[in-house]
Amino acid sequence: MILIVLSRITWQWLTLSRKGRPTEKRIMIIGAGDAGVSILEEFEKHPHLGKVVAFMDDSPRKIGRRVRGIPVFGPIDRTMEYVERLGVDEVIVAIPSATKQQMERILGSIDLKKVKVKTLPSIRELMEDRVRLSHLKDISIEDLLGREEVKIDVRGIENLLKGKRILVTGAGGSIGSELCKQIAKMNPEELILLGHGENSIYLIDEFLSENFPNLKKKG
Repeated sequence: MILIVLSRITWQWLTLSRKGRPTEKRIMIIGAGDAGVSILEEFEKHPHLGKVVAFMDDSPRKIGRRVRGIPVFGPIDRTMEYVERLGVDEVIVAIPSATKQQMERILGSIDLKKVKVKTLPSIRELMEDRVRLSHLKDISIEDLLGREEVKIDVRGIENLLKGKRILVTGAGGSIGSELCKQIAKMNPEELILLGHGENSIYLIDEFLSENFPNLKKKG
């Protein structure tokens, strides 16, 4: 009788412990640039919130490689294929510099009925702070309709940068590299590239050398 009672108690305890054990949330990050890596670092600091299992990106230079040990798949149009293959629970769009058209294409490639999606605010909202998990937000009607296009005073910016020595930090990331490309068009006296990764700095330096051969730069 004692053995029978103990066996039933043990079985119930094992069953309840399995049910009560939280399942690990599997995360996919769209965008393997600076913002995406920052989100990965935040999940690594708080593993109870989920585990990043994959990046999605459109860059041929990133697809097939690993970022901090996490594989990069692509292009982004194939997001749902990898969501189902990897058992992803949540997708995070980590491209704060995305335009209205880019956001429409990204969200159009995701089945919102099958997987939860979160986004980062636009680049203007992140300028004053480092990317954190607290910045993540659920998909809003603005995201579905497309972010409002921001009109930039290109001539005013060119007058500000022309003939000046410009330092770009994080120059190898998705945001920093795009800034370098735009600044290079505005005839600065010198462009200084600063970043953590040698490879990413080399890639943007190579791009600038090919497309702006007269640009004086330092990396």
